[in-house]
Amino acid sequence: LKKYGVDEKNLIVEVKSNSTIEQIHFVRDKHYRKHNWNRIILISDNFHLFRTSEICKFNNMNVDCIASDTPLSTESRINFSIKESVAVLFFWLFGIG
Repeated sequence: LKKYGVDEKNLIVEVKSNSTIEQIHFVRDKHYRKHNWNRIILISDNFHLFRTSEICKFNNMNVDCIASDTPLSTESRINFSIKESVAVLFFWLFGIG
């Protein structure tokens, strides 16, 4: 984003959480609700965006998702697609993920 002219002070990079849900809760509690935001932009790998947006919707957060341009091998895409498919099902069924 800095490469495209976004001022660094307008970026929030979260690096302390261990899961997607922890990351979403951090953003929700420390920024979204606290500052009364009505929409956020999340940037992540393409394979990860659907589950991230589902978790945000569950937490009543309006979100726009943008895929990063991280290149992945065919094998990595297949592995991540399988992992994310299972993770989405676990989130939908059990609220974990």
